[in-house]
Amino acid sequence: MRDQISGLSVLGKVDTTAVYPLADYPATARVVASGEVFLAAVDLEDSDPAEIALLNRLGYRAVLAVGVTDAGHRYLLEIYSAFGHVELAAIVPHLRVLARYCTTLND
Repeated sequence: MRDQISGLSVLGKVDTTAVYPLADYPATARVVASGEVFLAAVDLEDSDPAEIALLNRLGYRAVLAVGVTDAGHRYLLEIYSAFGHVELAAIVPHLRVLARYCTTLND
């Protein structure tokens, strides 16, 4: 949600009981299993319909996701945009490096 004074996006209360089964989100399941990157947006053709539905429900326009495997664990890094996919597409080359760095901090 947006802070009315600063205009910055701020995190509202997170529903810790929410569950998002990977079987319902094929693109997310694929990146978690393979380490690929995907970009989905409400105005991008070929975006996973389940991701688009979630974006609409959460109030975002795009999501960039990457899966990372480290020491037998699998992680998912998602970056959401309220503005669209252009800015997210610009950071795709750097996302794998960032995600990998974040999982190796304790090595």
